[in-house]
Amino acid sequence: EQRYQQALEEGLQSLAAEKPESASNFFNRALIIKPSSVEAKNGLAQAEQFAGLRASYQQALSFEEQGQLAEAMTQMEEILGSGSSYEPAVEARERIQAQLDEELFQQEMNTLFLALKGQDFAAARRSLQTLEALGLRRQEVAQAAVLLEERETHAEIQRLKTQAETFSGEERWQQAVQAYGAILNLDPDLLFASAGRQEAAKRAELDNSLSDAVARSHRLQDPDQRSAAASLLDYARRIEPQGPKLQSQIEALDSLLEKFRTPVTVTLDSNNQTQVTIYHVGRISPFFTTEIDLTPGTYTLVGSRAGYRDVRMQITVGPDTGDNRYDIRCEEAI
Repeated sequence: EQRYQQALEEGLQSLAAEKPESASNFFNRALIIKPSSVEAKNGLAQAEQFAGLRASYQQALSFEEQGQLAEAMTQMEEILGSGSSYEPAVEARERIQAQLDEELFQQEMNTLFLALKGQDFAAARRSLQTLEALGLRRQEVAQAAVLLEERETHAEIQRLKTQAETFSGEERWQQAVQAYGAILNLDPDLLFASAGRQEAAKRAELDNSLSDAVARSHRLQDPDQRSAAASLLDYARRIEPQGPKLQSQIEALDSLLEKFRTPVTVTLDSNNQTQVTIYHVGRISPFFTTEIDLTPGTYTLVGSRAGYRDVRMQITVGPDTGDNRYDIRCEEAI
């Protein structure tokens, strides 16, 4: 009995000292003396389990030394996942995780800079999010974030600049104004964008004025409107460079002005007893039928005859040949 107790006690002491081989020897000796000993059987099972645990731990350390960090971490997780609280494994897992995090940090940082070089900003932002989640070297990550934002802004400015230049070349001036405005929203100090927007706005205003003058050409019947259109045409002709659209607008307005400056023959019928006055033109003696050349526009005619009520009419003379025949006569006696 004394030898059994001594073997059992020494087995427990070896187990506590993390010497599973020695503990197994003592527990086996106790079982030879007392084969039915539950204490010795349990001790032997614990010693064998600990021996396997330590062997796995040593294998994990070997993986770590060889740089096989993922395999080492898997091994440590298996050790600790079995319910063990083996302190060396807990410390090793933390150490290996730190190495894995550092490895991932370097990998994602390299990926970020390669993505920036290729202007793949979506990929760069994904790497940045991973780096921020790791929580390592926060200053470096913050600098990378600033660099990413600068590169994205620069790329967007270049894209908008190309777009603005394309719009300008196609004489799409309002879209060019918007593109230059978008650039200035990103960087208000860019002189090329400020000058470009100013020029595009000036051209957009000219484009709108010319389009309006051509579209509403009936207003050219008014002398004041014709004068304003002529000034606009003179200004447009001095613009450089002139694209196809501007040249077409200049030709169209020039043609319209020429039509509205060309007198049109108007035929007047009367009773040879009515004197007709055309305001701002002159007075016509009584006639049966007469013709007069009038510049396109709106005219007021007044017919007068002694003893009869005056008649007044307003006519609009267009630039195109058409029904320009009017009848004016005083027939209502007073």
